[in-house]
Amino acid sequence: MNANGYIEIRFLDHFTLRGSIGGLYEQNQNRNFTPVYKATSTQSSTHNTLSTIDYSTRNWITENTLTYSNTFGDHRITALAGMTAYRNYYDEVHSIAQDSSISSDPNTRYLGLGNGSVGSVYDNTRSSDGIQLYPILERVFSYFGRVTYSYKDRYTITGTLRSDASTKFTTAYGRATLPSVGAAWIITNEKFMDGQHIFNSLKLKGSWGQVGNSGVPAYVATQTTFTGNGVIWNNSGTISPGQSISTAVPPALNWEKGEGTDIGLEATILHSHLDIEADVYNKNTLNFVFPLIFVGSNGYTNSQLPVNIGRLRNQGFELSLTWHDKPNKDFSYSVSGNISYNQNKFTKNTTGWKPKTIQRRRRFDRGSARHHNDCRPAGRGVLWL
Repeated sequence: MNANGYIEIRFLDHFTLRGSIGGLYEQNQNRNFTPVYKATSTQSSTHNTLSTIDYSTRNWITENTLTYSNTFGDHRITALAGMTAYRNYYDEVHSIAQDSSISSDPNTRYLGLGNGSVGSVYDNTRSSDGIQLYPILERVFSYFGRVTYSYKDRYTITGTLRSDASTKFTTAYGRATLPSVGAAWIITNEKFMDGQHIFNSLKLKGSWGQVGNSGVPAYVATQTTFTGNGVIWNNSGTISPGQSISTAVPPALNWEKGEGTDIGLEATILHSHLDIEADVYNKNTLNFVFPLIFVGSNGYTNSQLPVNIGRLRNQGFELSLTWHDKPNKDFSYSVSGNISYNQNKFTKNTTGWKPKTIQRRRRFDRGSARHHNDCRPAGRGVLWL
């Protein structure tokens, strides 16, 4: 179920207050049954297995803005201030049951009819990239402002500043401040372009700014454990349960930021039939988040850690052409083509180390098993687990 609504109030001629809210509620279930069968030596099953996955999504977003717009002769100004709050909750519950009364009969496909000593319920997804814990809860809270000034519809400049906070990061790195500025010059509106017949429109534009990326795994700093082999103390014959660390924890992650500069040209020629757009750009990804791989002999179930590893540069140019025409009132068409060149380069390593060896030592205390991590730098830094 998806719902949204808004209210907009205009007052004092030049002000507009707008508030909006939206939400999403989803509940899905995936059921799968695998019977006992033998097709080939590698395609077979010796158990009747019933598995279910329950998916739950609950999120909402609200945004409130105040806009001021006014014109003073040849000058036009628009200012906007606002805030956004967002909450996203997502959960998966995986359940598995086998044999006992479960059979090919659809009336027996209930988890409670399976062998109680074989079934399992877990709220995580096992993958080669590590274990994603559920439920996932993320909250984002943002402030933002934008001011646009235009003179005679020839020159336009826009400045934006936003501050985003996400619960995916620690308190020290939870908020990112992201500025940007852009400008445009419509050359065909200049008097010295009067009388020319080449360009129907010609605009020069440029921008610089930062954007934030909070798309990192949830709970990446949460360390999980699993029950391992037990230990017998003092020849007592009693086995005490042991607990082993299953996931490594990376250093505190910071926001990944994209900082880009773009210079472009837009033109329309040949009686407004041919549109030309050319852009040259240079983008640097700061605090680039990338999964570092470490040796699997450490005993962890995940062999990758998302870490801010450095800076990535992406630069190039794009050229696009579009021809459009309308031969008559009942038929129109357009044809587009583009060419681009792009170069990516990893320009800076901020980790200072190459994690080749991460040692662990195990110590058992009375009545329980505790793990103590002994992390030693393989390069010029230390990876704390």
